[in-house]
Amino acid sequence: MTNGASTMAARNTGDGANVDRADAATKSLADDVDKIRDIIFGGQMREYTRRFDQLEKTVVKATGRLERDMDKRLAKLEAKLTADVAKLTKSIVDESSRRQADTDLTNDKLADMESNLVRQLGESQAALSADLDSARDKLEALVKETRIDLTEEFAGETTVLGREKVAATELASLMQDLAKRLLNGST
Repeated sequence: MTNGASTMAARNTGDGANVDRADAATKSLADDVDKIRDIIFGGQMREYTRRFDQLEKTVVKATGRLERDMDKRLAKLEAKLTADVAKLTKSIVDESSRRQADTDLTNDKLADMESNLVRQLGESQAALSADLDSARDKLEALVKETRIDLTEEFAGETTVLGREKVAATELASLMQDLAKRLLNGST
């Protein structure tokens, strides 16, 4: 029977002393196997362990350098981005201020133009009203004067026509006399 089997048998029988001896024997056997393994593969295992330790140190150093390098690069990139954002923000604020100033100036000019146009329109309306009043007064005076002149002229013409009518009557009677004489043959 092997040690593992005897250990099992001892456990099955319930004998505690046998179990302890079997465990001790198993442990002794495991220690012996470790010694044999150390003798056969020990040098290689120690070399592998040394290489793994060295490789781990190299990886840790490289990782540390890479991490520091990335931290520096990220810090530089962050600083550059912060500067660019600040620059763009300042540019936007300046442009906004410039446009607001231009808008305010344009609004002021438009307000001035509006007040000037309102003033000029008022002046033009006042001048036009004064000109219309003056023209109406002149026209009324001219109409009144023309009416007086026409009335006087009509009265004069009426008088002349009255005198001429008498002369026309006399002329008609002379013409009748002339026509009678001509018809009679006398001169």
